[in-house]
Amino acid sequence: MFLAREKSTVEQLLPGLSAVLKAKTLTELEADDGRQLVSYLRQHANPGLLVSAELGGSAADLVSAVRIHRYVGSLCPSLAVMMTMHNHTTYCLSKAMDSSLAGKDRLLSNVARDRLVFCSGFAEARPGANILSSSVTCAPSNGGFVINGSKKPCTMVDLADVALVGIANPNGSESTARGLLLVDNMHADNIAKRPFWPATILTATSSNELVFNDYHASAEHVVLMEAGENPEQARQAIENTELCGLSCFQLLIAASYLGVASRLAALCFAGTPANATDLSQIANELESAALALEGTAALIDAQAPSEELVALSVSVRTMVAQAIDRANRLALISLGGMKYLAKEDIRYLLQVSQCLNFHPLSRNESVDLVQQVLCQVSD
Repeated sequence: MFLAREKSTVEQLLPGLSAVLKAKTLTELEADDGRQLVSYLRQHANPGLLVSAELGGSAADLVSAVRIHRYVGSLCPSLAVMMTMHNHTTYCLSKAMDSSLAGKDRLLSNVARDRLVFCSGFAEARPGANILSSSVTCAPSNGGFVINGSKKPCTMVDLADVALVGIANPNGSESTARGLLLVDNMHADNIAKRPFWPATILTATSSNELVFNDYHASAEHVVLMEAGENPEQARQAIENTELCGLSCFQLLIAASYLGVASRLAALCFAGTPANATDLSQIANELESAALALEGTAALIDAQAPSEELVALSVSVRTMVAQAIDRANRLALISLGGMKYLAKEDIRYLLQVSQCLNFHPLSRNESVDLVQQVLCQVSD
């Protein structure tokens, strides 16, 4: 049955979530200002889902998370995107970051225990900028650091409790030197949020600008390359966390938008009998994409973070985007022009499902990475 294993995973690991989402229409959910959706995330979507068991989390595997994100995406695209930002952050911190970031374990424990929500501050709306470059700076001050600069857009920035932010490293001798910042209180003084989101879709994600104005961060919440007592260990920890986060993000964001396309497909399957070949091909496209995501998720769960896993996840995400495009075209033909004109939900789902193409990595970065890593013939 279509979406059966995804529904079963949600009901098993996140009981009650699908019921609260199905109680409202798509329009009602997507018109929210984000507060209701974040409450669903806290109450029903288990912020500790991907936090390790040692830190009090549920330690769910990434395969289960992919299924969850697809199903949630079919019910509420904005919530699936919000969960992506939170879940990929908790996953990479739990799996890849070591004691180099001293405050990490305590903060993750608080997330699992108190159902805190993370926002993620890495990618920025700066055309041509590398995803890991940062416009947020830090400077040593009184045993800690003073943080300045901004990130935009940041999903849930107005509503999240904590954050993980990529920062520029003032001590680095190389242009690639960088760091990570944990923000343990998003309502702290010297942290501001500014309106940013210019679109009329996914407005419930509360994606705006995060601004630091001389924000003071303690030393345990900052890790920098080429700094500290063991700079090489810090470098490795940062790189592993970034690689893990990038890999996980590609899969969860792709699964979320695959869910959006799956809802459109479900409308076709439930409607007036249409061309059987078209319906079969829609199912082929979407189920093949789902299995590719699950297979890659199993690899990421089982292996240490690596550039190859990032390249594989980017490749699969690209394939998912292409499958969504093909399935959507057939779905639109199957549903017919009058339903497209009359049903706002159909137009919304079609528009939102295209947004997978705009999340990082950029197209140029993706092409370069796949060419450098996956196009090399082994001996």
